[in-house]
Amino acid sequence: MKITRYIALVILTSFVFSFFGVVLEYYYLNSKNMADPVWGLLPKAQDDAETIEEAIARLITAHEADANAHTGQGESLETHKTQDIIDHPARSVYDDKFAFDRNVVDIIFDSLSPFSITPGVELNGINGLYFNSPDASTSRQLYGGQSDMTTSAVFYYQLAPRMLTSFMVTQITSQLGYLIVGERDEGRGFGFKILDNKLYGIYYKADFSEDTLELLTLVVGTVYKVEAVVTYPARIDFYVNNVLIASMTTASLVTTMDFVLNTPWIDWKATTASARELYIKGFHWEADIPS
Repeated sequence: MKITRYIALVILTSFVFSFFGVVLEYYYLNSKNMADPVWGLLPKAQDDAETIEEAIARLITAHEADANAHTGQGESLETHKTQDIIDHPARSVYDDKFAFDRNVVDIIFDSLSPFSITPGVELNGINGLYFNSPDASTSRQLYGGQSDMTTSAVFYYQLAPRMLTSFMVTQITSQLGYLIVGERDEGRGFGFKILDNKLYGIYYKADFSEDTLELLTLVVGTVYKVEAVVTYPARIDFYVNNVLIASMTTASLVTTMDFVLNTPWIDWKATTASARELYIKGFHWEADIPS
């Protein structure tokens, strides 16, 4: 009796598995023969025959034609437009894109005749200067005034002045230098100061005192491209090799229509008995045109 039941159970189990196998194969073959729907070709709604793909294309076209796209607060174009610095690759902007609404002075040191100089200042290669101070009692200077076509008003601090130059030192001890736009003998100017192995941003005040901001430690034989940008009434940003290093935010720039005359004013001297050298290449100055 028990044997008969076991045999019946085995036969039933085999039948059940065989049946489900047939059913599964049927549905599998059926699904293979059914056409898979293409999502993009489906209508976007039961009451609208426009397909999903057509709707996406229509919305993209409308977005591309929208002149105000991405210009909202915090969106990409608005952020790009309001950045202090737009960091495009070098040489990616042609000069015909520049607006001529700034007084610009680019100095190429191919002659010393336009400048007032002391002995020990020489031309060096293309667009370069060489300063050699032999001892602590000997200062080397170069400064130059603007032409009559450049009104002195160009130098008012209210007109967003900017200066840029490059330099290199061969020692990092016992030396003092100024690379500024201004008149140190009349207590006005801004730019950079070198003291021993340190580079400082500087604002030279009417009482002949200095506001300074340490920027970095100098390395012998390294070329430094330095840039100072004034934002009236109290901010000067100092850049080295195109990187903002520090900002002087309490400069208290003169509020009267005071001006800075000389472009540039470069001082260099040793503060020891042995010689100190300074190399300069080029000098750029610009400011808004006064109204």
